[in-house]
Amino acid sequence: MLYVLTSDASSELRSYNISSPSTFSSADLIDQEGIPADDRARSLGYFNGALFVGASEDGLAAELYSFSASGGVLALLDSMNNAGGFMDIEVHQAYIYAGSTQDVAELRVVDAFDPANLTDAPGVGYNLTDVHDGSAIAVFGTAALLGRLDGTSIEELILFDISESVVPSPPPGPWYYEVGGNASDIAVEPGGRYVFLAASHPDKELQVIDPHRLSGGLPAELTYYDSPNGAASGIFYDMLKDRVFLATNDAFEIIQPGP
Repeated sequence: MLYVLTSDASSELRSYNISSPSTFSSADLIDQEGIPADDRARSLGYFNGALFVGASEDGLAAELYSFSASGGVLALLDSMNNAGGFMDIEVHQAYIYAGSTQDVAELRVVDAFDPANLTDAPGVGYNLTDVHDGSAIAVFGTAALLGRLDGTSIEELILFDISESVVPSPPPGPWYYEVGGNASDIAVEPGGRYVFLAASHPDKELQVIDPHRLSGGLPAELTYYDSPNGAASGIFYDMLKDRVFLATNDAFEIIQPGP
């Protein structure tokens, strides 16, 4: 199954049958669901047969939705209203970690063990300095990485320790990294050795960071890539192919990491 978000006001969430990739077409659509209000769907996660959709902030409609997805058939299970939008989400051990626009909890954590009963995790979230929105999230091992929009008085990438608490409760950490632009998307090598960051930095649209050096107080940038195709907005790392897939304003780039 393939699950995608669109900007269609009546069917933002769609499911497709991709059992025959070579003949994939609109005819492979299985089901579709709308998100209240227009063009609000921003993030998508999957866990144990359930889909979770994060939406931008709205004064009336909810910002987080859960759907059953058996066989690609979509059915709303629950929704959660929040003071901020869920701009990026990742499900980790039945908890939804989100980059949020809520000024008092740019990192937000939701208990999704029962998708039909979404509730705040104990502690709710983490409030960072200033009001710059959470824009990207990645969780690996016992760590969570939050990306934020660019700010002159903040660092845009924050590493949290979640080994003792689902919601970060420092110390230890958090640890901060200056991106020099929006931290738009994050991908992590499965072993947690490398973080690939998509950024709006004019010369470093792809930044490669060592999270262990970051938490150890050492210079964390390992290398970077200057794309000729504008600011980066999305990133994915394929471990089997050892390739980084980078989406920018003007192109889709495939990059082979160095030795």
